[in-house]
Amino acid sequence: MSHTAAPCDCSIVLVALAGGAALEACLHRMAPWHGRCHVMLGEDREDAATWQARFPAVRFADGRGTSVPVRRQRGVEAAHGQLVALLEDTSLPEPGWLKAMCDAFIDDNVAAAAGPVRIDPALGARYQALACTEYGRFHPERFPRLALGAPNAGGTQAVSRLPGNNLAYRRAGLLEILKGSDHGLIEVEVNEILKARGLSLAFQPRMAVLYAAADSHGARLATRMRHGRLYASLRAAGRSYPARLALFAGSLLLPAVLSARALAGMTRAVKPAAWPKTACWIFLMESAWAIGESVGYLAGAGRSMEAWH
Repeated sequence: MSHTAAPCDCSIVLVALAGGAALEACLHRMAPWHGRCHVMLGEDREDAATWQARFPAVRFADGRGTSVPVRRQRGVEAAHGQLVALLEDTSLPEPGWLKAMCDAFIDDNVAAAAGPVRIDPALGARYQALACTEYGRFHPERFPRLALGAPNAGGTQAVSRLPGNNLAYRRAGLLEILKGSDHGLIEVEVNEILKARGLSLAFQPRMAVLYAAADSHGARLATRMRHGRLYASLRAAGRSYPARLALFAGSLLLPAVLSARALAGMTRAVKPAAWPKTACWIFLMESAWAIGESVGYLAGAGRSMEAWH
């Protein structure tokens, strides 16, 4: 493996989940990098032209009516450079984020990299719970537990998995995988392909963000159920019906297993005073996910992809 200078020829694809004030706050935080930003709008009250007038150096695209994975893919296709980073407007990059992202790719074998996700204590319990279910294992203190080896001199180390937000890819390799995709960029699917090709996923501790905005759609129990169903359908694709039944049987334990994992993240990421309410929401959200996953193993994705906004 070669260890050349960190490539900083990159673009940033920012997917708007919350929109409005959350998107504005995220763009203000990213002001030094506006020329690199491609924003994929969602169900926002303001159209692309309105946002473009307010932030002229940023490129905006209207993604209303399309799923988050499709918006991600379109953003990657519209971007440029060797590297492409994927962010969501619920998260604010910390100082030094862009340089840390570039540093993560010094090793040529690294195909994808991500950084830790901290949770803003000012969020309500429901949204802190959502953050724990999605990113609890990627908290700065817990992410290194996924390590597959020692970190290099810059702190980057190989890991077994990455979060679905605050991550980056070598763009050419990502586009090759996405070619012909009919459902967009789903990071779990892409990362498994990269690992099967002998490439590495990496954790860079300085590539940090703060999860700071309320994602009202993501926090709905119906949304959690659909995401669980979609995940199960992808995992069970191509398997025999007996194999699907085995996965279904295992999924009956998921409310306890997933809740325990998220609660472990909560003890690191959330202040103790907020634990009772946050824990209740965690159990509800993980139970909803588990129900969706059980259904997905037997009945497929249904219209879960179309509902992912």
